[in-house]
Amino acid sequence: MPPHPSRSLAIQPTSHLIIKPWSYLGEILFFPYTSPFRSTLSYPRSIMMIISRKIELDYGHTLPNSFSFCNQLHGHRGTVIATVEGRIIDRKGDPQEGMVMDFKFLNDIMMQYVHDVLDHGFAVWKNDHEDFEFITKRNKRVVITDEPPTAESLAKWAFNQIQPHLPENVALKNLRWYETPNNWADYSGDE
Repeated sequence: MPPHPSRSLAIQPTSHLIIKPWSYLGEILFFPYTSPFRSTLSYPRSIMMIISRKIELDYGHTLPNSFSFCNQLHGHRGTVIATVEGRIIDRKGDPQEGMVMDFKFLNDIMMQYVHDVLDHGFAVWKNDHEDFEFITKRNKRVVITDEPPTAESLAKWAFNQIQPHLPENVALKNLRWYETPNNWADYSGDE
């Protein structure tokens, strides 16, 4: 009886294998990538793929109508994850060949339009007149929101900051805003 495929793949040549994206072979889930150990592994390059990038920032806010401590001026160590979708670039010799987009470019967009706008700054609701006046006088980095600056509101804000700057062939599918490690909001652009 031949050995189980998941136990024999590492030592057998793979030139005869064509593995479709996300196909199962035994207990191993194969993803469409080229490994130096499986140089003959192939996959259709025109497939759609989803990638994500994470950044972190420190920011403050207040929710004046909240019944909890969130009605106080306070801060968070936030995490922002942008998930984008696009076709794998298959232009021979392109620096991004085999990628949806280079993670560095996605990181640069997120840093410029989210991190550098709000990091060590404050998000304030335009209708919170008392805090609005204090915060805008005191801080140089201020994001003024149309609604209370909840995780939901900031996820929507960050989505709208990132989307216009992505390459034409890449779409922002989801923006996840972690207010704390246990609390987050997802926004996918649907109004």
